[in-house]
Amino acid sequence: MPLTRACLAHKKVRSVAGGEGPDADKFAAVGASHKKNTGALKAAGYKSAFAGAVPTHTHIARPSSEEDQIAALVKLGTINSKNLWVVCGATAFNSRVVMAAQTAILAKAENAAAEALSAAALELIQAEVAAACQEAAR
Repeated sequence: MPLTRACLAHKKVRSVAGGEGPDADKFAAVGASHKKNTGALKAAGYKSAFAGAVPTHTHIARPSSEEDQIAALVKLGTINSKNLWVVCGATAFNSRVVMAAQTAILAKAENAAAEALSAAALELIQAEVAAACQEAAR
């Protein structure tokens, strides 16, 4: 019966004149509670908490070479199933790309930590030099 509208007049479908069924008071209570709760959420700042969007298909332009795939994974920063799908697609033999990207991500993190340590050491040296100059000026 789908798409025939035959269900509107079927003998097993209840239709009540005026549009109210025997459970109308229960549905009214649920509706009132829902309205109160959504109003409270909107007042708390969740103005679009119940807005939904229909998902659409988008074409993902994946890098074609392994070097580009590694660079894309490093740019994303983490290697998980979503990022692998976005960058490499459905390939079973991409472990070389994963290992190279993981190595690059770890090296990048190590370099960032070394730069932060160097900056902290330089700041400490500058503070010690400034303190020594103030002592010498006294």
